[in-house]
Amino acid sequence: HQVSGVIFDLASGKLFVEEACSGVQSLFALLCVSLLLLAWNRRPIVLVPVYAAAAVFSAGLLNIIRVVTIAVAQEWYALDLAHGWKHDVLGYSCLM
Repeated sequence: HQVSGVIFDLASGKLFVEEACSGVQSLFALLCVSLLLLAWNRRPIVLVPVYAAAAVFSAGLLNIIRVVTIAVAQEWYALDLAHGWKHDVLGYSCLM
C-alpha cells in the first residue's frame, strides 16, 4: 500500500480515508458518554479534562483500528467494509 494524502493506494483499488472512517461522530459520541458518566457518578468537575482527554484518545485509537480493518479486509479478503450496513456494523462494534 501507499499513502497519498488522504488516499490509500491498495493493489485492489483506492480507499479514501474519508470513506473508511467517519471519526467525528465517534469522537462526539465518546465525549458525550464520558461527560455523562462524569455527571452520573458525581465526579469532581476538575476531572472533566481527564475524561475528555480519555475520550479523544479512545476515539483516535478507535478510528485507527477501523481504517486499518477496512483496508486489510479490502486488500486481503476483497471484502468492502467501507460502504453500507457492513460499515455501520463495524463502526458500532468498534464503538462498543
